[in-house]
Amino acid sequence: MRAFELIVVGHIMKEIIEFPDKKIGPVLGSPAAYSSVAASVLGTITGIVSVIGKDMPKVLFSPLIDAGVDVSGLNVRHCNTRTTILTYDSIGDKKVIYEAVAPNILFEDIPKQYLDSSAFFVCPMDFEVPLDTVMMLKEKTEALLMTDLGGYGGTVSTFHPAFEHSGHGKLVKDIVAYFDIVKASSEDCRYLFPGSISDQDALETLLRWGAKIAIITLGKDGSIISDGNHTCQIPSLKTNVVDTTGAGDVYCAAFISEFLRTKDIYVSGLHASAAASVLIEKTGGVVISRMPKDSIVRERLKKF
Repeated sequence: MRAFELIVVGHIMKEIIEFPDKKIGPVLGSPAAYSSVAASVLGTITGIVSVIGKDMPKVLFSPLIDAGVDVSGLNVRHCNTRTTILTYDSIGDKKVIYEAVAPNILFEDIPKQYLDSSAFFVCPMDFEVPLDTVMMLKEKTEALLMTDLGGYGGTVSTFHPAFEHSGHGKLVKDIVAYFDIVKASSEDCRYLFPGSISDQDALETLLRWGAKIAIITLGKDGSIISDGNHTCQIPSLKTNVVDTTGAGDVYCAAFISEFLRTKDIYVSGLHASAAASVLIEKTGGVVISRMPKDSIVRERLKKF
């Protein structure tokens, strides 16, 4: 068996997606589901660590298996599966309502064979991968660690440091310090940082907090990436946008997959942007038919 290249850590979930003119679901959703399936379809040897209840229909998580994601870390418990309603308003802003929540993901939930992986992508919905788990990952592995702050105080979290005085701001800062690569969307930044902050200032803040590489995604305006020495502006690839749900997750999966191969933030950013452009052309949650194949991504980049 080949060594694992990427392990994704976070809740998978049953999701209803409501648009102003239609509703779909329940479908498989969550950053962990989107990114693990996308990475595997892109050719990265991927496993997933999550906690679900026996109420999770097998048909919903079948895309993980069909994509070739290793599910040894899919822990089935006598508990609820995380269940959400994701709503988009007329201008595209989203709101997440959690109808049920699964238990936190602990370090002991991670299979031992995953600890030699080249990289971990920690992408919670709402702090369900606690600081203690992150600290143990840093201590017990030599892997490249990446996170998405959307679930650590950003858009999909129930706690927002920008608007609260509950100590979550310090918690987010402490979490960032353990990661090599940290990504947030410009929308996340509104919830993470008090006051009006520019995308460049947010990028520099994440680097100052300890990230080796910081990424801010900007929707239709692309993304910016910095390693402290160089800052890259990555364009978005124009396409027919049907559903942007999961675009940031696929961006992350493609970025870390390519970065493991090239160690180049610009090349990896372009790869990520192209992969996300493929996903958003279709809808339906986490299904393989939406996911970008490596050959399609590289062909799209050639045309670009």
